[in-house]
Formats: sequence, C-alpha cells, structure tokens
Amino acid sequence: MNSKTDDLDKIKTALESDKTLFQTQTKDQIDDGTIEALGPMSAISVSAFYLISYGGYFGLTWGWFIPSVILLPQVLAVSELCSSMPVNGAYYWWAAALAPPAWSRCVGFISGWVTMFGLLTGIASFSYAVAAGLAQSIMIAKPDWSASNPIIMAMALAVVVSWALTMALRLESISIAYIFTAAVMLLYTIIYLIALPVTHAVQGQPFPSAKTVFGSYQNYTDWDTGVAVTFTWFCAAWVNSIWMAPAYVAEETHNSRISAPKAMITSYLSTCMMGLFVTVITAFCIPDMDTLAADPSGYYFYTVLLNHWGRQKASAFLLFIAPFSTFGGSGMLLTYATQIAAFARDGGLPFASYLTHINKRLNLPLNAVCALSTGTALLLLLSLSESAKQIIYSLAVLCGLLNSAVPVGLRLFAGDRWIPGPWNCGRWSKPIHGFAFLSQIYFMIMESFPLYKAWDAATTFNYNWVVTLGVLLISIVLYLTYGRKFAGIPLQERGAGENTAR
Repeated sequence: MNSKTDDLDKIKTALESDKTLFQTQTKDQIDDGTIEALGPMSAISVSAFYLISYGGYFGLTWGWFIPSVILLPQVLAVSELCSSMPVNGAYYWWAAALAPPAWSRCVGFISGWVTMFGLLTGIASFSYAVAAGLAQSIMIAKPDWSASNPIIMAMALAVVVSWALTMALRLESISIAYIFTAAVMLLYTIIYLIALPVTHAVQGQPFPSAKTVFGSYQNYTDWDTGVAVTFTWFCAAWVNSIWMAPAYVAEETHNSRISAPKAMITSYLSTCMMGLFVTVITAFCIPDMDTLAADPSGYYFYTVLLNHWGRQKASAFLLFIAPFSTFGGSGMLLTYATQIAAFARDGGLPFASYLTHINKRLNLPLNAVCALSTGTALLLLLSLSESAKQIIYSLAVLCGLLNSAVPVGLRLFAGDRWIPGPWNCGRWSKPIHGFAFLSQIYFMIMESFPLYKAWDAATTFNYNWVVTLGVLLISIVLYLTYGRKFAGIPLQERGAGENTAR
C-alpha cells in the first residue's frame, strides 16, 4: 500500500511540474469556449425528431422552453460545487468529498469510473450527430445516395479520428481556431434565423398563427400524452449538455472559483436562448405540421430547409457549415481528456504515468486524448442498432445526469463537509440542489423508456438503462478488486494552485 501511495505521489509531482504547460485555459479562453455554445443550430437539427414527433408545435416551443427552465437548477448546483472545489476531477471528486468519510473511497472510485463512461457517451453522441448531419446533407445534395447505420457509424469514427488529429496543433493555435469556428457557427445560425422566414414570406406560404404555434399539441407516436410530452424535452436535455466543460479544466483556469461557474451559467443560458429562437422561428415556418411529421427520414429541420430553399441552395448551405461543425466538436475531446488525466492522477485508473503525461510540444494530455478516442470508437458500435439515434443521444444524457446527480444529492446531507465557495446560492443552496436532484432522477427514469410504446426487443427496446446498470456493476466489481488499492481522493487539496486560497 505504501509503495502504491509513493508511486502515486511521484505521478502527481510530475504532473504538477508539467501542468504549467497546460495552463492556457484563462478566463478569457473559457469565455471563448462559451461562444461556441451560441451555435446550437446543428445539434438541434439532428435531434429535432424528439420535438416534432412527440409534440409538433408544442415540442418546438414549450418542449424546448420547459426543460431549459427545469434543468437550470442543475446548472446552478454544479456551478456552486465547482466554486467550492475547483478541481478537474469534478463530479467524482465532489462526490468523494461530500460522501461520509467511511464511504469516500468507494463513492469516489465508483463515481469516477461511471464518469469515465459518461465522457465516452458524450463524445460518441456528438460525433454521431456530426456524422448524421453530414450524411443527411449529402443525401439532400445527392438524392440517389443513402446512408445506412454502418455508413453513419464509419463517418462518426472518421469524425473522432479527425478530432484526435486536430490535437496535433498546438493548444494556442487550437484556441484561435475555436474562436473563428464559433464566429462562423454563430453567423450560420443568424443567417438561418433571418433567411428562413424571409424565404417563407417571399414564397407566399402561410404562417401558422401564434395560437397554433404556442397553443396546439400533436403527438405522432403511440405513447400517451403524459409520456410523449416529456419526450419532447430530450432534445433540449441533450443539446444543452456541454455547459459543464469549464469545470473539467478548473485547475488550469485563473480565478476558477468565480470564472468557471460564470462560464457554465453563461454557456447554458446562451444555448437555451439561441435554441429557443431557432425552434420558435422554425415552428412559424411550418404551415403543415402533419405533412412534415410524415417525413420518414426523421430529420425534420433538413426537410424544412429543402422545402424552402430547394435542393441546390439547401445542400450548399449545409455542406458549407459541415467542416466547422466537425472541427468545433474537437474541443470536447480535449476538455474531456483532462478528466481522464485527473482520475488517473488521483489513482483511479491503471497506467497513471501514461495517462497523466502532458505532451510538451503540443501542450496537452495527448495520451489521455488517444485513450478517450479509442474508447469512443468502441462505444460507437452501438450506432449499428436500428434505434441508433435514441441509443446514442439518450445514453449520453442518462450518464450525464447520473454523474451529476451523485454529488448534487450528497450535498444535501454533507453537513460540515460542505464548504461553499465565493460563488454560491446562499440560503437557496439546499432547495436548488434538492430540486435539481429530483429533476435529474425524473429525467433518468424517462430516458429509460423506449421510443415507442409498442416496442420490440430486437429493434426498439431501450437498452440504455441496461448498459448504464452494467457499467455501474462493473465499477463496483472493479472497486472490490483493483479499487482496494485506491488511496482515495486527496480531500485536503480542495483546489489547484492559486485556487486553493480561501
């Protein structure tokens, strides 16, 4: 045990000596990452089947607004946790710190392994979304070509490889490229918001009334209304799921106790507001919801563009933005890799010296990036399923909710173990965490439902909860074997560098 601890101390010391190479994530750069969230258009386009299939006009309006409000307390709760403990370990670290001392090692280890799986699902879902969007754009340009699930999976794998190759650039160069990409994505969204209704008016198509858009509900599935309404929320839950990225690089962020929470809240609110503009304006440009919902592709926003702009203009618009959408996702790979490096540094993963190494030329944890890319490639095999869209998207949401629910729930009973940071919710802290925890549990339950009430075990059953439960059980087994040597989270280190000052 002493030898294991000594080895871990050496790894941590080596990582600390290298960490100055990776400290380029200043507050300004975190805010630049937030700018990227101003362009959720592409993500909404590939997941809008939740909005329209399960709610029609209601889905495009209230189906976006309601979950955005419900999930806001989760953002506030996680921001408060980050201000209290600004460490790259984030969820698993906070869970270990807030758990009863006798359970700290167990909770930290199991939560860490579940978090690692959650990172894989997040990268897999966004790479699949990029690939699906690109495939749909190509099919609009070339209607005689079709993309099967294996083809989309291959494209998603190519996207992950391209993200990994992007890491060959120096971190400083990548940051500049992200700013430019964010600006292009924002411009792309603005053009859509202006050009779509203008084209609709010029063509003389009727606009649905406000009463229809905000006051009508259509359900095109076999689920009862009570279930179908909640399904309309899943688009917003997935699109608005990358706001927590600043917490993953808190140790490399100056004044992280203040800047990281603000960046997370700004990112979330920006995505929610821009997404609301996109969905509402699109709703007013759909004169016949029944006809649109009958589109067998399920990519309804692409159909709206095709109906308004024609095949040539729509495909040109979509294919132009495709490289920027692809490149923008590479930031997730880098940010999530810091979580792997952090958990390895804390002793939760094997090959710690390998995973924590910071490449001096590229200025990033390159080995962790490679490990994350490899794991994501394996997880993308799930996209071969007939229910690929639900498996990939809802699994990412389910794992993300589970990861955050553990520390959010533990905070309610932490007592003196909870030490608020400079950014906190004051007397509203417990109510906010309580509501966030209950809403997370509700979303997790609903994300486990199949797409259709009349499900089939081979094609439409939702195996996400089975996969998640399997990961949880594997994590427990790992703790009982490998985890016995886990020294536990260094709880005396509540932050990193200048962030430890109270």
